[in-house]
Amino acid sequence: IVINVTTKPAIKTSQNIIFFNMQAKQSPHYKEAFDLHAKFHQQGGKILELALNGNPGEAQKLMGPSEPFAKYSAALTLKLKDWKEEI
Repeated sequence: IVINVTTKPAIKTSQNIIFFNMQAKQSPHYKEAFDLHAKFHQQGGKILELALNGNPGEAQKLMGPSEPFAKYSAALTLKLKDWKEEI
């Protein structure tokens, strides 16, 4: 069995996020956070897919500090903090 978790993105457009009001969506932080969030989940999906398909070592490697998953996670965290300070 091969499990594929990355073929269908969970969120296709910003319209799918209904809990943000229009003012929040006008913020430049929104687009940046939205894009970073999508990239974070894409990388997480790759890692999960490797782990579930019998490649835990490779999955672990992709969670290293210099890998995209960690970079997107850190960037998203900083972006959300910046946005929170603006509100």
